[in-house]
Amino acid sequence: GEHYLQRARPADATDALANAARLRPDSREILTNWALAAARAGRHGEAAAAIDSALAHAPDDPFVCYNAACVHALAGDLDAAFAELHDAVRLGFADKNALASDPDLAPLREDQRFPPAFGGPDASGHLIWIYK
Repeated sequence: GEHYLQRARPADATDALANAARLRPDSREILTNWALAAARAGRHGEAAAAIDSALAHAPDDPFVCYNAACVHALAGDLDAAFAELHDAVRLGFADKNALASDPDLAPLREDQRFPPAFGGPDASGHLIWIYK
C-alpha cells in the first residue's frame, strides 16, 4: 500500500491497504495508511471507517490523531479535523514543519481557526496551541 501512496496512486494504495487491514485488523499503522489513502482517493466513508478503527486501537497516539485530522480535512469536515489536530498537539505532536506544509492540512491552514503560531515546547516537551 505504501508503495502505491509514494507513487501517487491512492486508489491502488487503498485497495492494497484494505486487504492488509483484513489480515492485521489491529495494526494502527495499516489502518492509518489505509485511511489516508482512501481519503486521498476520495473514498471518504471508507477513510472515516479506517481512521475510526485506528483511533479505537490507539486513542492516545498523537500521530494517529494527526492523521485523523488529515483524513477529516480531506473530507471537508473541518470541525472534526480541528478537534483531532488539537488532540494531536495536546498528546505531544510537535512537528511544526508538518503543520505548516502537509498538503492534507491545507484546508485547515486556510481557516481562521488555524493558529498562526505554535508555542512551546512546554515543560513536558509538547507544543502549545496558541489562540488569538
